[in-house]
Amino acid sequence: KKNIKNYRDDQLVVIIAGSQGQEGSSMVRAVFGEHSIIHINEHDKVVISADAIPGNEVPYYRAINELCRNKVEVIYPNICTNIHQTGHASAEEQRELLGKVNPKYVMPIGGADRHRELFRTRVAQELGYKDQSVLIPNSGEILTYENNHWHTHEKIHLSPRIVDGLGVGDVGPVVLSDRRALSEAGIVVVVIPRKNKTYLFNQIEVVSRGFVFMKQASEVISFIQDTTAEIIVENKNLNDFDLKQKIENGLRYKLYKIIQREPIIVSAIMDR
Repeated sequence: KKNIKNYRDDQLVVIIAGSQGQEGSSMVRAVFGEHSIIHINEHDKVVISADAIPGNEVPYYRAINELCRNKVEVIYPNICTNIHQTGHASAEEQRELLGKVNPKYVMPIGGADRHRELFRTRVAQELGYKDQSVLIPNSGEILTYENNHWHTHEKIHLSPRIVDGLGVGDVGPVVLSDRRALSEAGIVVVVIPRKNKTYLFNQIEVVSRGFVFMKQASEVISFIQDTTAEIIVENKNLNDFDLKQKIENGLRYKLYKIIQREPIIVSAIMDR
């Protein structure tokens, strides 16, 4: 990790976590140009060594699409067979583990009902476990161990809960829409300094997260700075609130035209 900069790109193979496109994973941060060490460019080859988990296709293909959009060669199971590496133990591996540990009780801790039933019949029963020694609680049930026996006597009601910055429970459609935009296109913050009512165009700062691939970043940031300055000159008689709305709407429209992405735009005027 510390010595990676001492090698040429063609001397490196990097094994990195995040093959499912998990938000915040090392792989995703590298894909979107946010990793502090790993920087992917069009001369690299990226191998995704796992199929998409059912239900997780959106972030999985979002990462692949971002790489392809930036001319990076991507190898993944849909186009190349026999590269999927599972993160789960096979039935034979589970039997081997139980044979070595020899526990009195066994309990699968993940999977749908069909997976847990297969564990009971094809793993536990084949090793001689009786049904009373295979613990398969339903969602929300509390397992208690008393007097050398396991039993359930309580159940917690479980349901999806959405959390925002003010509390737990209902979240309005605007908040959900903003979160969706953040996850899909990122956020751009534009800071415009002003001194004695004069805007300092050469000091406009742009900060982005999850927005553009590193190769494009400098070009897009320059475009944002220039476009912001143009909007201010054209609308210099507006009050700060209306001017910021003009900047945000104008940037959103023009950015979509050149890179087909619509990030959350936040502008701030800072008096010095």
